Amino acid sequence: MRKHLQISARALCCAAIGALPCLAGAQLATAQESDAESADGLADEARRLGTVTVSARKRDETLSDTPVVLNAYSQDILEQNRIESIDELSTYTPGLLVAESTTSVGGTISLRGIGNGVSGFLVDPTVAINVDGMQVASLNVRKLGQIDLEQVEVLRGPQALFFGKNSPGGVLSLKTRNPGDKFEALAAVGYETESGDRYVEGILSGPLSETVGGRLVARFADLDGYFNLRTVDAPGNSLVIPPSVDQYPQGEETFIRGTLTFQPDDRFSAVAKLAYGDAQTTGGSATANQRIYCPLGVPQGFQPDFPCRKGTRDIYLGGAPAEIIALSPDARGSDGLGRRDNTQYLATIEADFKLTPSLTLSSLTGYWDFDEYNFQNPSVGPAVQTLVPAATFAVQQTTQELRLTSEFDGPLNFMVGAFAEWKESESGTDAVIALPIFPPSFQPLRFPREDVFEDQNAQSIFAQLEYAFSDQWAVSGGARYSQEEKEVTFIAAGLDVTDNLQKPKDSWSNFSPEVTVSYEPSANALLFASYKEGFKSGGIDPGFTNSTILMAAPGSFANGFDEEMVKGFEAGGKWVLADETLSLNVAAYSYEYTDLQVGGPEGDSVATLTFRIRNAAEASAKGIEADFAWLPPIEGMTLRGAAAYNKAEFDSFIAPCYRGQSIAAGCDQNLVAGVFRGQDHSGREINNAPEWTGSLDAVYEGSLSDWLNFTATLGASYSSDYYSNLLLSPQDKQDAWTKLNASLTLFSDRSGWQVSVVGRNLTDEITYNATGIDPFSGFGQGTDTVGAPDITGFPSKGREVFVRLSHRWGR
Repeated sequence: MRKHLQISARALCCAAIGALPCLAGAQLATAQESDAESADGLADEARRLGTVTVSARKRDETLSDTPVVLNAYSQDILEQNRIESIDELSTYTPGLLVAESTTSVGGTISLRGIGNGVSGFLVDPTVAINVDGMQVASLNVRKLGQIDLEQVEVLRGPQALFFGKNSPGGVLSLKTRNPGDKFEALAAVGYETESGDRYVEGILSGPLSETVGGRLVARFADLDGYFNLRTVDAPGNSLVIPPSVDQYPQGEETFIRGTLTFQPDDRFSAVAKLAYGDAQTTGGSATANQRIYCPLGVPQGFQPDFPCRKGTRDIYLGGAPAEIIALSPDARGSDGLGRRDNTQYLATIEADFKLTPSLTLSSLTGYWDFDEYNFQNPSVGPAVQTLVPAATFAVQQTTQELRLTSEFDGPLNFMVGAFAEWKESESGTDAVIALPIFPPSFQPLRFPREDVFEDQNAQSIFAQLEYAFSDQWAVSGGARYSQEEKEVTFIAAGLDVTDNLQKPKDSWSNFSPEVTVSYEPSANALLFASYKEGFKSGGIDPGFTNSTILMAAPGSFANGFDEEMVKGFEAGGKWVLADETLSLNVAAYSYEYTDLQVGGPEGDSVATLTFRIRNAAEASAKGIEADFAWLPPIEGMTLRGAAAYNKAEFDSFIAPCYRGQSIAAGCDQNLVAGVFRGQDHSGREINNAPEWTGSLDAVYEGSLSDWLNFTATLGASYSSDYYSNLLLSPQDKQDAWTKLNASLTLFSDRSGWQVSVVGRNLTDEITYNATGIDPFSGFGQGTDTVGAPDITGFPSKGREVFVRLSHRWGR
């Protein structure tokens, strides 16, 4: 059945690509028939690029007039390519990399090579996610349905002035659609041929009265699983239990979002949104983890022999004996393969009130609630080695922002604002190690449950002044002052060990200025240069086991880390050329990072293994980026492209050695008890920082008849090679890749029907943005006698082909 689906997928993709010249021919024929009739009106009907409105500076401005480096994706682009998640967005955005993780941190996102570590759920993101104006303090929100979007903006580099803390790498700003002034309804079904995943979707939208509008969107998805779960025959090995399902992830996802708008007059408007998401899948967050390199030719760590390779959809994992699962009283009915259930709510209320024709007071209230149960089997092999039967994680976050913005006719304007945040987080884990080295009379080793609680509050004030010296020259400057406090409680086996920490409560303050000079040499050109500073919050590292903290003396255990700071320059130009048929944006940047927060494993054996967040001494990111949109002299054709050169490297950083790294291989720093523990990363590239990235897309729109229209797209994205782990082991190198995408949509404006086929990553490139070691393999570091470990990694999805049928009423 799966082979048949794969053949069908290839046929659909070939049909979509092959249809481009046929559709072009039909379109040219239609155009030739009408050339004589329309020749007199060509000047009036010349195609022009549409105006793109963005809110990168918390006010509506056109993209070409905004002195900020960003990429904007309109609703049309999102729908043409079926971009419905940040993961899918990364395929089309140079320098944006997304990866899963084994813990409840929500994965990792990096932009220009600057990203968050995957080790700590109490670590704030480096690239912020902003949904409908609310800055969500966890990457888990990327799992909340990102459908029915109006626009996505990718803001590059630090954005502290307008978006505050935790944005030194950039901001992903998502705006969902509001109701219009006309009735609109949609019913859709979708199917992905490679996995068998399917969904139904519905939208109802329109005015409820003269002053109130409403919009409701809902989707229910039934997941059959993209990756193949495999096992091997291992007679006599009671720890090898075949998985209960053949594919991962299998389960159900439900998403609902409701929107209400209220505008009683031209002075006041408000928008309220409430989103709900529920996901229940077989297999925990660690399930999609492959063993991709085995230096001995066979897996280590008491695993039976099974294939160890990259670039496949096969995952070797199994269940666990019932007596092992029973050791965890918090385990919820699972066979040991794992389970991941999470529920989240996101609510925002945005209100604008015109105090005068030139002064607007804006308020944004946000609330996010996330609750997850994660039963993990991180063994990365058919034999169960480790179980985490009950990893729980919950967050409640409330934010409030107020802004006063001027729109004076004179040369001086301003924005002032204040922000407050309250957040509570809690996490609990237990673990069981089950290895055949224990005699049969022994029970597997169970680690006691550990719980961590954190209370956090933050406040900031910010202001910006903008002065136009003339119609061409303007300068804007501002700053944000922030303060934040965090307090933690650590519980080990029911015992409060918080008093053993050096700083169970800590606070930070920050002042982040920004200055921009802009020059408009003409109505269709903008040049600008900016100096910016930003920061990411400090925190307390939960990567150490609480039992380790229990053994420390009161007030002695140091596991805090400092703020991450950034400052630097960027300059760019934006042009709209050739009678508004070509837009070109170019920017260069140079940013210096101090106390860069990085996370990774440390220890030369499973007994000493821990995951630690630390501050790298210095790092830098410098590069050039460009993008364009062009309407060539072919009716219905649009070309878009983007390219980036980025050199992100550690300027000064002694990193931990990776397990199995000898002195000759570079583990020659930090001599402790006759063993080196560190390697010098100074001058080496930052992980997840490809030097070259780019994308190129062609869109062709036309009519096959007076009632049937089409849109066809063909595009490619490219990345040069990069490391996928902080420790920069040679086996953590991801090779350069090229991914091909295509789509074909047929639709009728008269009937409302639409059918689309979208092929993503047709080159079937399975890549790895997060890799690490298997903790039960390899030995030693910093000596001449070492053993290389097995490497594991989270694979991205390869080829996907989506088929969607929809019917729309109204609009």
